[in-house]
Amino acid sequence: MQLPLDCARLLTIGAMKTTFRSFGSPRFRAGWFWLLTGLVAGIAFAGGKPVPARLLAGLIYGGPCPTVQAEGDARTGSLVFADREYSFASLPSALEGADHILTSNSDKYYIATNLLEFSVKSNALVSVAHDNRVERPAWLTNQFKPTDLTVRVEGAPLRVFQHFATPGEHLVLGENVAVPDGRPCLMYLVFVNPAPRR
Repeated sequence: MQLPLDCARLLTIGAMKTTFRSFGSPRFRAGWFWLLTGLVAGIAFAGGKPVPARLLAGLIYGGPCPTVQAEGDARTGSLVFADREYSFASLPSALEGADHILTSNSDKYYIATNLLEFSVKSNALVSVAHDNRVERPAWLTNQFKPTDLTVRVEGAPLRVFQHFATPGEHLVLGENVAVPDGRPCLMYLVFVNPAPRR
């Protein structure tokens, strides 16, 4: 879990204040107060409600993971998947603030022609980050264009493919790999941003 900067500072202050203090002294108790304050703030932050998606609507998921969902305001430090504790160490600035579908990494070998379906409420740039270690599925290369953007998750590079979607457009995304061959990989990621003006 990655704590926000203010919480991390409180934890650091608390640790510094408790160092070299005699047990029971006022300074020792004050140090523990700051340490516990930082921990509580961090837990409250981590347990806060996710920001709802703004552009993405009507998400339909056809796989076995019950926690796949869409959230808004993707950031560095946000969770990557619905079923893993991985977080984005450094999200490209072009994807910051996007709606994000928390896919299930356990679906990386799951075969389905309609694994994810959703619509967009307004002109949107839909991005799919796909693991470079496996072959691109046909639905991805037919609908999306490759870009120079890369998202790294746990050290693995995922190339970003993009599609300009119009208001009300319905998109259907399929499997991560057409033919599972046991090669290590991560499940693809989905982001939805407002479309830039052309």
